[in-house]
Amino acid sequence: MKYPFDPATLVTPGAAPDPESSSVQQRIRMREIAATIASDTADVIVGAHVADYPITAYFLDANGDFTAFNADTNRLIGSDLAVGYEAEVLTLPPTLMLDIDNPDRYTILGELYPAADADAVTSPPVNAATMAWFNAFFAKLNELGYDYINSVSYEIIDFYMPPEWKQRDYLGRPGLSGWVPPSSFITPSNPEPLNYMVEVQRQFLTAAVAAGHSPRFQIGEPWWWDGAYSNGAPCLYDDFTRALYATETGHTVPTPWIESIYQPVSPDQVPYLTWLRDKLGASTSYIRDHVKAAFPTAEATLLFFTPQVLNLSSEVTNLVNFPINDWKYPAYEFMQIEDYDWIIASRLDLVPLTFDAARNILLYPQSVVHYFAGFVLNAQDYEIWKWAETAIRMAQEADMAYIYVWSYTQAIRDSILYDDLPPEPLNVPILNLPPNWSDTYNVILEFKTEIITSRSGKEQRRALRRTPRKSLEYSIVLNGAAARQFNAALSAWQAGNFFTPELTRSCTSTAAMADTGLVMSVDALPGWMQLGTAIIIKSGDELDGRIVDQIAGNVITFTTANAAGDTRAWPVGTVVYPALFGRLVSPMSTRRQTSNATEATVRFDVAPASEPPLLNPPVAEQTFNGVEVLTVRPNWAKPLDVERRFDSETIDYGWGKTQNFFPTDFSQRLMKATFLGKSRADAEKVVATFIRMKGQRGVFYMPTYERDMEISPLAAPGVNLRLSGTEIADWLSDDTVYRNIAIITRDKQIHCYSIAAVAKITTIDTLLTLSTAVTSDILANAAIACWLPLCRFASDELTIAWATDGVAQFDLSIKSMQNNET
Repeated sequence: MKYPFDPATLVTPGAAPDPESSSVQQRIRMREIAATIASDTADVIVGAHVADYPITAYFLDANGDFTAFNADTNRLIGSDLAVGYEAEVLTLPPTLMLDIDNPDRYTILGELYPAADADAVTSPPVNAATMAWFNAFFAKLNELGYDYINSVSYEIIDFYMPPEWKQRDYLGRPGLSGWVPPSSFITPSNPEPLNYMVEVQRQFLTAAVAAGHSPRFQIGEPWWWDGAYSNGAPCLYDDFTRALYATETGHTVPTPWIESIYQPVSPDQVPYLTWLRDKLGASTSYIRDHVKAAFPTAEATLLFFTPQVLNLSSEVTNLVNFPINDWKYPAYEFMQIEDYDWIIASRLDLVPLTFDAARNILLYPQSVVHYFAGFVLNAQDYEIWKWAETAIRMAQEADMAYIYVWSYTQAIRDSILYDDLPPEPLNVPILNLPPNWSDTYNVILEFKTEIITSRSGKEQRRALRRTPRKSLEYSIVLNGAAARQFNAALSAWQAGNFFTPELTRSCTSTAAMADTGLVMSVDALPGWMQLGTAIIIKSGDELDGRIVDQIAGNVITFTTANAAGDTRAWPVGTVVYPALFGRLVSPMSTRRQTSNATEATVRFDVAPASEPPLLNPPVAEQTFNGVEVLTVRPNWAKPLDVERRFDSETIDYGWGKTQNFFPTDFSQRLMKATFLGKSRADAEKVVATFIRMKGQRGVFYMPTYERDMEISPLAAPGVNLRLSGTEIADWLSDDTVYRNIAIITRDKQIHCYSIAAVAKITTIDTLLTLSTAVTSDILANAAIACWLPLCRFASDELTIAWATDGVAQFDLSIKSMQNNET
């Protein structure tokens, strides 16, 4: 390895101060360590001599311009390094500041380019410094009374891994994880990395057993990588695997090679994919058996990651990553399952598939199934903790024997406190303020987007919130006892938290519930209704709070009944609302129309992360070129405001001539329009699009709904669409915004096309060459032809103005983008 610095010129740090050295000193120390460590093989290069070791301990490489340690010196360095390292940092690893430009700093984590055929006794795969730390770790586990399960994953940091071990996609690119620096994935068909995994397991288990632990080990995340976090191309085509398939079957790997896990699997691909599946199963059995040969009493498991294996959108991953016969009970003593991708994405509706896979497909008894709930990588994504908690409750409901939370580090960072007791009933006041429906009842959602715009108009946008902030705003008119109660509550509790019903989301009971009842049947189970959800039930003027304990079909079981002495019954037709948790905005102004009446505008801010994610969140109704199409139409009862602009810069000294510059080469169209949701379902479509876009972050296609072009009476079916007039050919043939059109038919269907070319026919018409053919049915039923620009929302705030609890309108600002924006 060539180093981007000369280690010989670095200042040698002194003893590390207590409790740890500064980040600069740590970086210097880690570079010094990186310059002194080497691998068990001769092809690992270090950047400088180390004074403590004589020149006889080195040998030159073939070019004569770098030196490498020999094997004896390498072991000596590892031993010396472990002693010095432990003295420097005691038993704790230092805090490493990530520096992508200096990958050598990660050499402390293990040997470079391990030799699978090396003598595992005299040349173990894990370096002495790492083992010294783990020996201290094993002792600490004993002291604290913890058991130990050793996990070795099918991932190795990419720049450590020999190239011939790596899984590769159809272009020969290695599969890379989303971590920094990225890890790569071993090829399950190649015995060399499998032998390496075996030796790593054996080395750690030997040390663990010597420290008094029982031998237990996990084969971590065995899979053919699906291309996640990069290009979505499955990694199935490394040279070794393709050659082995030809040798074992006498057939070549079928072509064309699969470029995406989402493309359909053709019948001729199935034999290769099932062969890969069998190789995956055989690889885990190989590791299990060879480790158990050294530790006959060992208990083995594997980590089964269901979002990768049971991807509902991919035939490929289902075929290659689920070797049921090799994994089903009793192949392993216990089974560890995880689904954190689903939890992070708030797809809690998919979590039961994880439990089902372990118990009903792989047939493991519940008593030996370990469930790993989601973790929160970044502190700003705190709302994931609520989803992880819901997943934990679901695992408890499913009687999972062992439930783990990922992970201790993040839980301490975010001050997460959790116990296994059921949730408490609602223990803060319920804000019962009926809105004045002569005004609108506004639900306000707000994302936060960082937008960096270059001088040429290109944008980089980053969503700073995963979920939007939420507020309610509406007017109230109170008199008599209600006004007195409201004024007293403000005086005593305005700074406190409340629960309040969200009046535009609800379901209705279909059977009566007595005052002592815990079970309520409802007409439909909305997506916001989940285990642990706080809800408010209301009948007439009476309302009360509950916590959802169990859900079975459309039957909800609560954790508690009415409070002692509360004899209210809840008849058929009782309305169930989500209970929003938050506080009133302060200050709050009220108006007194008379001495007995109070009028006010209420603003209620919902506490972030207090709401559960939606189960079965809606998906886009229509897409084009892989991008969502916004299918809701403006309400033409109110005029549309359209602003067009070309960014300009003017030099004006205050006298004489001025000079104008236009750094952007495209125009922008900003439309402000009102959209009407005639039902809750219609309103939820707009809200769902806004949430999928994360405010201004995402892009979508939207028809202008103007008569931007007129289809010629001479137009014929096919990819060439004839338009009346030449304005498009004259002005927009090379425009970078208007590169797509929509033809909207009388049945309100939107048919989308990309423009491949624009030409003028004689002097009267324009000919568009389109990406796909326009059919005769579409031509015959065309109501309007218009532009279909790529757009984004021009604001991070969305106000849903409800005129009733079932009809809403939205005022949206939508900005056009260049067609190649993302």
